[in-house]
Amino acid sequence: MKLIEIHQRNHSILEMIKVECGQFIKELEIDKYPTRAMYHGTRSPSFGTKMRMPIDRTPRDLPLQIHNAANEMFKRRFGVPFRSVSVFASGHTVSTEQYGASYKFFPLDGYKYCWSPIYDDMYDAALDAFPNVVVKKDLDPDLVVDFLRKGDYRDHGLYNAWVTGHEIMFSGPGYYLLER
Repeated sequence: MKLIEIHQRNHSILEMIKVECGQFIKELEIDKYPTRAMYHGTRSPSFGTKMRMPIDRTPRDLPLQIHNAANEMFKRRFGVPFRSVSVFASGHTVSTEQYGASYKFFPLDGYKYCWSPIYDDMYDAALDAFPNVVVKKDLDPDLVVDFLRKGDYRDHGLYNAWVTGHEIMFSGPGYYLLER
C-alpha cells in the first residue's frame, strides 16, 4: 500500500471514530486533550475495523467461580454481566501489555463501563485475596462475594478510571482499535 493510501485510510478511520465514538471522546475529553488514550492489549488486532464486543467471553485466567459471581453482581447492580460481554481497557499500557500488544481503544456510542477504584485488575486482586487461586476450584462463595464488594465497582468516573490505569470493562455495540 502506498503512503498516500495509508494516510487516506487512516484519515477516513479517524473520521468514522469521531462520528461513531463521540460519547467516549466527549466523556474522556479527547477533543480538548488529544494525547489522552485508552488502551486494549491483544494478540490479534484488527486495525480500523469495527469490532464486536464478546457475547459470552470465558475467563483466560480468573477462576470461573469468581467470574460467574462477578457477572451476577454486575448484572444485578448495573444491568450488564460485564465479565462476559466486555472488552478490557486501561489508561496505562503497562496494564494492557500483559495481554498482548497495546492499541488505542475507542468504544462505539452506547457503551457502558464498569471499574474498581480499589482493584487495578480483578485477577491480580484475586491472587492476593485467595492465595493459590489458580489451583483452587471450590472457593467459599461468601468470601468471593465479600471480595467483589470490597472492589467498590462503579459505572461512572471514566476520567478517574483512566488516570488510575485500572482495568475498565467496556460493553456495548463494538469498538475500534488503532495503532499507538
